[in-house]
Amino acid sequence: MPLKAGRSDAKIIFNSADLGQYIYEVELMATPAGPERALVFKTGLGNSQVLQARLINYSKTKVDYSSKTDNHDFHVEKNTQPATSGGVGGTEVTIEVTFEPSQLGDSRGTLIVSSGGGGEYIFPLIGHCHHPKPQGPFTIRAGQSIPVQFKNVFTTPTTFLLSVDNSLFSVKQSELIRAKKTINIMVTYNGSPSGQALPVQTGKLIITNPKSSSGQSIHWVFYLKGVSDKH
Repeated sequence: MPLKAGRSDAKIIFNSADLGQYIYEVELMATPAGPERALVFKTGLGNSQVLQARLINYSKTKVDYSSKTDNHDFHVEKNTQPATSGGVGGTEVTIEVTFEPSQLGDSRGTLIVSSGGGGEYIFPLIGHCHHPKPQGPFTIRAGQSIPVQFKNVFTTPTTFLLSVDNSLFSVKQSELIRAKKTINIMVTYNGSPSGQALPVQTGKLIITNPKSSSGQSIHWVFYLKGVSDKH
C-alpha cells in the first residue's frame, strides 16, 4: 500500500524448477488520495468550536505529521503531531481544529496533514457562523462595577459602541479594541440616587459593531442584574 503519491519501479520474479526464472519490470503509480470526510462547524460570532480530524497512520516507523490550514478562521493548536508506528492495522492520529469565525455566514477552508513517511491527508473544513447569542445575567451590587469579557473577533482594530438600556447602570460609550484581542469592559450598577434599597433591577449591556464586513451592524447582548446590599 503506497503512503505517498508518485512513481516507482519494481520487479516481479517468478521461479519455476521446470520453466526457469521470469522477471517482469513493473511501473507503479500512486495518485494523490481523495479528501477525507469534511469537518462541519456551527457557532456564533464571538465564540469558537473545536472538532477532531482523525486519520490512520500506516507508516512502519514513528513519524511526525505537520498540520496547516488555508483560512484564518480555522486553526490548529499543535502544528506538529507525533505518531507511533502503524503496524498492520495502523494507528489513529487525531488533530484538534478550532473554528473561530470573524464574520457572519459560511466559511470554507482546508486542513492539510502531511508527513514525509506517512503521506498526506486532506480534510475539507466548513464553518457556519450565526449571530451572537445573549449572555448572562451578570450580577452587580449597588455602587460596584464588574468586568465583562469581550473579544474583538475581527482581523482589524475595531471601535465598538457600548450602551445600557437602564439608566441605573453605566458604561463608557465606546472602546477601540485591537484585532483578536480580549478586554474587560467595566459595567457599573449605580443603584438608587438617594441611597435607598431598590428592588432587583435588570438591564442589558449592548455592544455594537456598526461597520461589519457584511454591511450590517452586529450586536452582542449581555444581561445585567443589579442588586442592593439587602438582596
